[in-house]
Parts: sequence; C-alpha cells; structure tokens
Amino acid sequence: MYNRKTSIVKKLNLLTALFFCSYTFSQTNIIQDGDGETSLQTSGNLITFNTAKTSIGFMLSPFEITNMSKQIWSITGSLGSKEGTSKIFSKGKLNFEGKLGFQFVTVSDTAGGEKGIKHWFFGAETLYSRLNAFDSLKKFEDQIYVQNNLGFRVNGGWNRQSTKKRYSFGIAISGGLKDNSDELDPNDIITSSSSFSEGNQIRTLSTTESAYDITELEKNNLFGKINMDFGRYLGSNKRLFANLHINYSFQENVKPKLNPAIGLFYTEKGAPLEAIVGMQLQTEDWGNTQNLKLNKWERTGIIITAGFPFD
Repeated sequence: MYNRKTSIVKKLNLLTALFFCSYTFSQTNIIQDGDGETSLQTSGNLITFNTAKTSIGFMLSPFEITNMSKQIWSITGSLGSKEGTSKIFSKGKLNFEGKLGFQFVTVSDTAGGEKGIKHWFFGAETLYSRLNAFDSLKKFEDQIYVQNNLGFRVNGGWNRQSTKKRYSFGIAISGGLKDNSDELDPNDIITSSSSFSEGNQIRTLSTTESAYDITELEKNNLFGKINMDFGRYLGSNKRLFANLHINYSFQENVKPKLNPAIGLFYTEKGAPLEAIVGMQLQTEDWGNTQNLKLNKWERTGIIITAGFPFD
C-alpha cells in the first residue's frame, strides 16, 4: 500500500509529465461508451444523454478562430449517478458525480479532401462526486453521512474522418486523480426495522439506505485510460456509422481492464462524426481481471446515447 501523504507528490510529478507528453481534453460526444469515453471527438453546441450511468452532458463552443484551420474552444461538463436517476436526490440528500472542464480542438482540411478531416484536441476537467459513506466507528446517528470528493483529469488525442473512403478512426489518452467509487458497489445499510409475530412466525420490516464503506473508499487514486475507435460508414447516404471502440483503463490498486464496445450510430447529414442517436454493446472487464462471479455475457450491457445539437 502507498503512504498516502508521501505518494501525492509522486503522482503529481507523473501527471505533469503526462500533461506535457500528451494533449488533453474533456470528452463530450454522442459517439461514446458507457463511461463517456471516445477518441472521435469533435466540437459544437450539444446536449447529450447516456443511459449507462444515467448522465446528461453538455458542450458549449463560444469561441472559434478560422485561419488555415479552425481553432475552437469549448466548455464541457456532465452530471449523473451510476445508481440511476432516483438516487441523484434521495431522502433529502444530493448524491451524484459530475465533471466540468474545457477543451480545445483544431480542425484541419475542413473541406474534407482526399486526406479527410483531422481533429487534434486537448483540455482538462475537474471531477466531483458526492456520495453516502458509512463509518461504523462513528456514533450511531452519524454513521451514514455525505462525503464530497474532488479529482481532475487531463486528456487528449487525434482523429481522422474520411467520408470518401468511408471510415473514421482515432486515439486518445488520459490520466488524473479521483476516488475509487467507480470500482465499488454501495451497501444497503439498515436504518430502522420493526418485527411482527404470529404464533411461531416472525416477520421483520426494515428500511435501508445505500452507502459506501468508508474503509474501502480511497481518494486521490491515480488512473489512466487509452481509447481507440475505428468505424465505417454504411449505406449510400453515409448516415449510419458502425464503430468498434476499445477502452483500456487502469487505476491505482486495481488490475487493468479492457472494455470493448461495438455500436451503430445515426449521424447528422454532412457531419459524419456528429451523431444523433446510437446503441452499443459493451463488455466490462473483458478478461475478468477483477475475478467477478459474472460471465462475459452478464458483464455486457446495452448503452443508448442521444444528442441534441443547438446553435
């Protein structure tokens, strides 16, 4: 185990090196996996929905400079809860996770010549989670409480789209610090109960509240991700886009995971990377490095994403 006080400096040094060795950005796009990851990043004004973590995201692009290529600044963010919308506000408490940041995109060959349109993108974002924690060492009435955790991520990459040759591909890399709640499942803590008996039979009614065990929660964990996408346009109008997505992720004190996805997206006319709606199948931890008791099919879920562009 790390010494938590002395390891922060080492992590920050590593992340500083990562920042200067790679471009960075905050991802918001319809062509994304269940965690909102993609390398097919574009720009524009957009509101997105992702069913995997019941999240809503946005991207605002108020600044654009056009010289030999376009240079676009955007503000991005998202808000959601991995336990579903009913858990965002529960029993008078807000419980959610979110992010807020910026991205900078350069677009070259905007006419879409033989070499296609290329995007370089970079940016950064702040990560925020507000969740219920459980500490059995506190007084009984204080054992379940709200904990706020902050983190950050830097990310960047490159993609290329060529509708003439009917394909798009990209690669992105990211890294940062965050808590490990994504790797944990909350526990159902009994907060009250009552028993009713009839003869030799006893029935107990209880109310519970979801909370993370404080002994398992960790802050400021180093994490990183690599995303790759390769897709092909289908049909004569090139509005359907079939995509293979590969996500390789690692986190401190957790074995690396491979999370592949395959999906089909319906795109805007004349904007092949600006999807309107999409559906994917994604397998969590393809090699089962976490030793879960679920088979590969049980770790595979359907992800639906939708977007609403606006001027």
